Amino acid sequence: MKNLKFNKKKIASLFLAMGISLTSYKANSEIVSYNYKTTLKSGQEITVYFTTGNTENDYAYVTLGEQVGYLPLKEINMNNMYANNDYNEIHEELTINCDIANVYNMPDVNGLTKISLHKGDKVSVIAKNNNGWYIVSSNNYTGFINEFAFLTQKKMVQITGNNVNIRLTPTTNTSENIIGSANNDDLFTFINHDDKWYVIDYYGYKAYVSDSYSREIEITNKEINNIQDNNKILMAKILGNNVNIRETPDMKDKTNIIGFADQTDYFPIIDKENDWYVIDYLGNYGYIYYKYVSEKEVNKEDLNIQKMVYVTCDTEFYSDRGNNYVTTLPMYQVAGVIKEEKDFYKVRIDGVVGYINKKNTKGLTNTFVEADLGRQIIKVFKNNKEVFRAHMISGRKEMQTDLGVFKIGHKLRNYQLTPEINVAKWIQFHGDEGFHDAYWQQDIYFEEVAKKAYELFALGKATTYPSKYGSHGCGNLKKADVDTIYDIIKIGDNVVVMQPNDLLIYNISSMLDLLRTNANSDNIIKKDLTKVKKLV
Repeated sequence: MKNLKFNKKKIASLFLAMGISLTSYKANSEIVSYNYKTTLKSGQEITVYFTTGNTENDYAYVTLGEQVGYLPLKEINMNNMYANNDYNEIHEELTINCDIANVYNMPDVNGLTKISLHKGDKVSVIAKNNNGWYIVSSNNYTGFINEFAFLTQKKMVQITGNNVNIRLTPTTNTSENIIGSANNDDLFTFINHDDKWYVIDYYGYKAYVSDSYSREIEITNKEINNIQDNNKILMAKILGNNVNIRETPDMKDKTNIIGFADQTDYFPIIDKENDWYVIDYLGNYGYIYYKYVSEKEVNKEDLNIQKMVYVTCDTEFYSDRGNNYVTTLPMYQVAGVIKEEKDFYKVRIDGVVGYINKKNTKGLTNTFVEADLGRQIIKVFKNNKEVFRAHMISGRKEMQTDLGVFKIGHKLRNYQLTPEINVAKWIQFHGDEGFHDAYWQQDIYFEEVAKKAYELFALGKATTYPSKYGSHGCGNLKKADVDTIYDIIKIGDNVVVMQPNDLLIYNISSMLDLLRTNANSDNIIKKDLTKVKKLV
């Protein structure tokens, strides 16, 4: 069943029966291709990309947030689904011709990297579409890979001016279609030439640039690799929550833990030593075990934060400037500004890049503290970079820590908190609320609170107070952590107390990432979904 007609914009009510488990079934039969978004009964969005046929014994390849795999067609209501003529079945073995080639969970460079292949690796190709994406499969993975991986040379569009507008539509009659800009010698993948416009791949988006300010060129595979190296940086996307970052590559050593990371984090990869990644962890070398890392290439521009802001009201977040609404950010959400584009800021929130209206933002002091009550984490930023993080325990349900943007009022040593309680360090930021050490809170309490907070956060049920051990409204910290923060911040620095938003809750996949320890293990995936089924 090849080249069947397809309406890409068709949205229908497709529901999955409860109790389904994703599998890593390998497609052997003729495929029917889709590019189709719908939802689970619980509201989480899924996308069906292709099926291995059209009978009850066939499977559909789907994504649930960041999780990918196959579902049996007998569990899916196929009403109103239309086949896609984008993909042609080819079934052949190809060889990777570039240094690094990522296999994504969707035909988009902004998708999740399932595995990174290297030059000389062979892959089995199931199908190819008209936009340069292949569906590839092996015993360990199925996913999408760009034709860049196989080419010895590539047709590109080279920019010949500065501040050249990149547009969503081929017209200069409006400025509303401008999604970005490019400068002299910037290169983008050629898709087509339409009248006086080049159609290009602009960081994952189909876009247009005038041929008056660009030209078509052919470059070799070696040059492609150099371009990718110059414009992108390889990052470690964390798989899981409360993952330990270590000073040495030794999992048995309990004294070498220097920090933690969760599934919203990305860190630059410095090196790889056997089964360990060496990363830049808040300005220090850190080791993380390979099972908790997915390699992902990120545009260097998106890591260059110009300033930090917070949103002053509930604010819409878009995947491109003023278009493609993603979610609504809650008041006090912190964001790093990458650049200003007319009425919008291009921002980065943890690992997510998008656009917000700049009129709904306000700047922060050069050094400031972010207290995330939903995940019970405190982060310290300086010069637009995170420099420290720690677990915290905030106010209990009946005495919750106030949300808002405040300033450090005073810092005191050996402070008499109550007639009965003396603390070593006191950092006041709002009324009688502040950060301080809490000798009565055992270290295990912080870990227990963090674990429960992550679970609720991943399920979209985050609260603004800890499950237990809560304070009277202050931010309780371990003594070593409050000592560090005390030395970094100064009187007058901002403290942002905020609640989490659904931008970073990747639907069911957050729970899967929280539970799984091996992304390629069928048994783990089945167990994860069984547990999720009971909770949602």
